[in-house]
Formats: sequence, C-alpha cells, structure tokens
Amino acid sequence: MDEGRVLVEGTARKPSYRVIAGESIAIDIPEAIESTLAPEDIPLTILYQDDQVAVIDKPAGMIVHPAQAKLPAR
Repeated sequence: MDEGRVLVEGTARKPSYRVIAGESIAIDIPEAIESTLAPEDIPLTILYQDDQVAVIDKPAGMIVHPAQAKLPAR
C-alpha cells in the first residue's frame, strides 16, 4: 500500500484505511524477483528430522535468514 499498489475505488489509500462494504479494490502485484541468495556449506547438527520438520542445533548468534532488502519501486 505504501507504494500505491492497492487502490480502493481507484484511489491509493493508507494502510489504516477501513474498507467499506461494496468498495472495489484493485491490487497491482509486481513480478517476482529472482533470488540471488546461495546456500553456505556449514556443518550443523540435525537433532530430529521428518517430512515436515527439522530440529537443528545451531550456534547462538548465527543468522538463519537474511534481512529483507529495500527493493526499488517499480
């Protein structure tokens, strides 16, 4: 919404806007951006693993996911 990609009745609104029943909402979904992330070969101890979950013994302070980068407006 901050980028003006969500329109209510043809007008960009603030995220705090409360939609009224019957209003038309249009959303411009941008194309996906291909990730440039690459895995690192770090030895980790797997404590448990099945088809749906894995429990990993990771060192304290190890970052497990990258911070979201600010993407340029399209």
